[in-house]
Amino acid sequence: MTLLGFAASGKRATPALASTPSLAAVAANHASAAADSARIDFNKDVHQIVSLCQPCHFKGGKMYAQFPFDDPETIRKLGTHLFSRIKGEKEQAVLRAYLAQKADSTQHASSGEAHEVVRY
Repeated sequence: MTLLGFAASGKRATPALASTPSLAAVAANHASAAADSARIDFNKDVHQIVSLCQPCHFKGGKMYAQFPFDDPETIRKLGTHLFSRIKGEKEQAVLRAYLAQKADSTQHASSGEAHEVVRY
């Protein structure tokens, strides 16, 4: 219950309570919504950055067998080593945010299918 104000009761003021969510609950909901909207999507955000590495790291390219950049797991494994070729601060910031977020499941960019990431 949240304290909204005071109601006069004789000579003493007593708190008036309302059945609204607490400030902490509202803040937690807001933070959760902000985190969801800030989540970096591989297909939408990361793929366009690493697409600069075509044709070598995409289907038909000479490096595709070793490092397929349409696979989110490849990007996670390489991590900040990608910055040797991706120099832009904005692009690096997007990649850092992507690498920092938990990888429960991701989408493979070439197929659009969801793939579960298994950690041992």
